[in-house]
Amino acid sequence: MKQSSQSPLWKLIRSRVFPAGQPARDAAAEAREFRLGGSQLEVEAHTLWQVVGQCPSALMLIDLRGGILYVNHKYTEITGYTDEELKGRALHTILADEEEKKRFRRQLEALREGERWSGEQALIDKDQQVLRGWSHIVPVRRFDGTITGFFCTLEEITQKFLDAAEREAARHTLKRIVDQRTGELQSALEMIRANEERYSMALEATQEGIWDWNPRTDEIHCNQAYYSMLGYDREDLGTGFRASLLDLVHEDQREHVYRTFFQAGQASEGLLLEYQMRARDGSYKWIMCRAKVVLRDLDGSVERIVGAHSDLTLRKQFELDLLQAKESAEAASRAKSRFLANMSHELRTPLNAVIGMTFLLQRGAQDPVLLDRLNKIGDAGQHLLSLISNILDMSKIEAGMMVMENANFETRHLMKKVENMVQERAAARDLALEVDLDPGLPPFLRGDALRLRQVLLNYVNNAIKFTEHGSVRIGCRVQEENGDDFLIHFSVADTGIGLTEDQRDKLFQNFQQADESTSRKFGGTGLGLAISKQLVSLMGGEVGVESEIGKGSTFWFTARLRRGAGPAASAIISNPDALIRRGARVLLVDDNEINREIASEILEGVGLVVTTANHGAEALERLEAEPFDLVLMDIQMPVMDGLEATRAIRRHPSFADLPVIAMTANAFEEDRQICYDAGMNGYLTKPVSPDSLYKLLAEWLPQEAAAGDDAGNAGPPADAAPAPAAVEPVRKPAEAAEPAMPPGAFEGEGSPINVDAGLEFCGGRMTSYRRLLGRFCELKTGATRELLDALKQGDRETAERIAHSMKGVASTLGAFALSRVAADLEFQIGEGEQGISLDQHVLRFDEELSRTLAHIRLLIENGQEAGEVAGSPSA
Repeated sequence: MKQSSQSPLWKLIRSRVFPAGQPARDAAAEAREFRLGGSQLEVEAHTLWQVVGQCPSALMLIDLRGGILYVNHKYTEITGYTDEELKGRALHTILADEEEKKRFRRQLEALREGERWSGEQALIDKDQQVLRGWSHIVPVRRFDGTITGFFCTLEEITQKFLDAAEREAARHTLKRIVDQRTGELQSALEMIRANEERYSMALEATQEGIWDWNPRTDEIHCNQAYYSMLGYDREDLGTGFRASLLDLVHEDQREHVYRTFFQAGQASEGLLLEYQMRARDGSYKWIMCRAKVVLRDLDGSVERIVGAHSDLTLRKQFELDLLQAKESAEAASRAKSRFLANMSHELRTPLNAVIGMTFLLQRGAQDPVLLDRLNKIGDAGQHLLSLISNILDMSKIEAGMMVMENANFETRHLMKKVENMVQERAAARDLALEVDLDPGLPPFLRGDALRLRQVLLNYVNNAIKFTEHGSVRIGCRVQEENGDDFLIHFSVADTGIGLTEDQRDKLFQNFQQADESTSRKFGGTGLGLAISKQLVSLMGGEVGVESEIGKGSTFWFTARLRRGAGPAASAIISNPDALIRRGARVLLVDDNEINREIASEILEGVGLVVTTANHGAEALERLEAEPFDLVLMDIQMPVMDGLEATRAIRRHPSFADLPVIAMTANAFEEDRQICYDAGMNGYLTKPVSPDSLYKLLAEWLPQEAAAGDDAGNAGPPADAAPAPAAVEPVRKPAEAAEPAMPPGAFEGEGSPINVDAGLEFCGGRMTSYRRLLGRFCELKTGATRELLDALKQGDRETAERIAHSMKGVASTLGAFALSRVAADLEFQIGEGEQGISLDQHVLRFDEELSRTLAHIRLLIENGQEAGEVAGSPSA
């Protein structure tokens, strides 16, 4: 400003811009508002530095030795230096002369003792001009009173333009401003100190262990929860990071923890890690640590890391218990799968004989009545096979691993089969059996006919079981049609006892009957409807029931099926000779003599030349000696199993294209995949269905079309015998009448041999049965000694195979008690059983084997004595 005398007049003016509509407030009000600000230390510190940075006065922060740590914008404006030129520089280097420097050194000593200083200072600005200013310096203390540096203010005083009075006024004004700013700074420091106290109280109150570590000084401050978590008192541990934290970490994890904390200084994000710490009682607790760098100095070095500890011991124990439970469950699941596999093998092996012998008898039967009965036996056997497969695969159904077949079938033939299988049972209860088919049903459908029949039979059998008078009606109609897609509605209505609403709610659940009295009166496990529901669900349908107590019930289900192809689907069954190349050479590999006999007759019946082998190694020898067109391979065999033999075949260049078909009693999907992985081309489950066998033979041994024949009308080779129009039995020369078993022999309840069952496996031929019994005595007398030798040498695989072989052979001959004991022993060996428990199983095995051999010898002797007695003719 200029006076009337035109001489310049310098004034100090402070101003602040307030937003529109906001009244200006005095400094005291602003100070109160500042004290009542946010509670977090970081926010307060940030706000404070913003205030300092934009202050209209020149401000400076120096360390204890006079080094410049910080200058605000006003200070650089006055002196002309930049921030970078001043920071890190000693203050005395910009003082005007040596006298000023000496006075500053004296002032610095007094300031270190806690005194304050105000006075003039002569400085040299960047243009090397002397600059005089009024300076005020106060110590900066931490909350514990320690002096960490000094806070300086500088107000420029221009001697050229101010007279003595003006300088005095300016001095007083500057002092007032400095005092005001100093008061504001002191208020801010008090607020920070109060917030730190509140923060300390919060740390003590929390349940988590909180620690605050200064890596430079190695001081660490922890709340009480930190010590209590491990059972210590504050006095038990030192004040350093190592004594209070690192030395308590488990020695196996200590290096990793140290490295992680060291690397935290280079990371901008926080860290999270788990480790064990030693408690006061010597035990170790699992700790989860969350930590973060919260303060760095001007050069970026870490000055403060804050962390929190949480006790994870209970959670870790729970995880351990859960893992042990998971391992136990997996072990139980493996044992269950092994048991189911063994059961599947044991059930399918005798059923293979039943279905196979029935098929052979069907081919030779001339009496229509006998043939009809054999057909029903065959259908019942197939249905029993499907039930066994379903029950043994219940775990696969629950796990969603059940594979549904998608094949063509004749709709009316399906319903007729169901009717035939239950007709006699319905007639025995004097019930009328009716079948009601929708005229609009497609003649052929595509889906899983076995599963459809299984559900229908379950419904019909239940209807017959719970109906004493009246009728049972089986219905089938089209509910929805969309091109070649159909929703077929099946129903079974009866006039039986009916169901209440509460009873209906219990149906279609595992092991649930309508009520407890039902299971006592009518029997049953309550599993059939649950299986039916799951099967129907896999076929895209639903199940349901409509019933009224005392008036009967209607059980229904739907299935989504597609329109099927014509009668060509059954061509293999009606005339396999038309599709299978006669004279083809087949190698049949199976260690079970009964299985080889049945399969050989089925194969030879369609004009195939069959050679047999007892195990995989023998099969390889046969293949080296002569050519074959196809191999039928069992899986579980001694010397070399079917999988190893197949892998050896695939490694031989000459057999690269040789078809290998698996024939095994292992019916699980994983077994099927293992066979394919070994290099097999197909898979047949025992008992082997002739239809299934013919389909695979037609695929891998197709009839070669004669010259000029149309496609699909293949005929036999020119040098082959003419094929019959239909499947005819391969007849053998009539055998002499075989001696019959003496009446009453070994029919007692405790007999180890079921002669009828053994004869059934042998097709009713006593000569074959007696020959097999003699061979059994010859080969198995020393089985116990072989088993004990294998166990003594630690060869549990051989011992398990001996028990497995005994189990199958004994069952085939009708020695079911020995078969059960051998199966139990096989399971115990496979599960790793040892000691007294295993010895007891071996002892029971030896006792039952000795008893069985004695009875077999007596049976053979009695048969020979009865040899002159007229017996029944050969089957």
